[in-house]
Amino acid sequence: MQTDFVAIHNLDSWEQFIESVRSGSIRKDGSGGQSYPDQVLYRGHAKPDWRLWSPLDRRLTTWVRRPDGEIEYWSARKTCGLGWYDKLCSQILDQFKQACRGMSGADSGTNDDEYWALGRHFGLLTPLLDWTLSPYVAAFFAFVERLQYMEHGSHAYTLKGNEGSVRVWAIAMWDQIEIPGEFEVVRASPRAAARQRAQSGLFTRLRSEEYLELVPYFVSRNLTDHLVAYDIPIDAASHAMRDLQLMNITPATLFPDLYGAAWQANVDNAQIHYASLMYDGDPAKADPGPSTTV
Repeated sequence: MQTDFVAIHNLDSWEQFIESVRSGSIRKDGSGGQSYPDQVLYRGHAKPDWRLWSPLDRRLTTWVRRPDGEIEYWSARKTCGLGWYDKLCSQILDQFKQACRGMSGADSGTNDDEYWALGRHFGLLTPLLDWTLSPYVAAFFAFVERLQYMEHGSHAYTLKGNEGSVRVWAIAMWDQIEIPGEFEVVRASPRAAARQRAQSGLFTRLRSEEYLELVPYFVSRNLTDHLVAYDIPIDAASHAMRDLQLMNITPATLFPDLYGAAWQANVDNAQIHYASLMYDGDPAKADPGPSTTV
């Protein structure tokens, strides 16, 4: 299946996802046969319709419903121009630097991209979009975010019986995909970025007059063979999270700090999840699920 000329793989199971990424499904035909990229970036989305744009651009975009029922989007970046956008980015970064003074991990040797990377992992609104070199880390975040959206439902823990899918995006990094000052991969890893290293994290930055999102931008550059999406059914969550734990992909390993430790302790206490799945207080109707996955 293709959407906007980008290939979408509608998978039936978690096993199909593993098979797809292992087989190197992102490839193109060249004069010497099929070519595989040297590196692939992955990103997990809890919902397939989420867009590939930075947190800052999401915040700078709003929408209105026209009288004909169509939705019209308004972007401050597109309206005010790149000069205004660059100035705003500099202002955000300068304020973050000022607030970081004297804190561990932020020193005089930290460059701007390292500040952006550091801030992104602690909630700073940045022009960077998070990616990982691991398809399994991306899948972890896709499932976990979907679980968080549905945590008050009767099947919040295993997601059994729920329709729909999560999505893992992938970008194949062949030569000449990056354009300095327009589309770049930011590989900065500041000294204090323990989360980024644990997650095999890196970022993309799109700075374009016309495009805010990566999909239409890639379409405009005829780079759709570089971009692929994998849709994994939601009801595969329980199986996927068991496997991911066996791969040592857990809150404690991806967030090697007190936040991750607290998250891990919460999910390791299975009784919390048992209670959320019980019907009418009858333990016999509960689906306990796995005891040590998120």
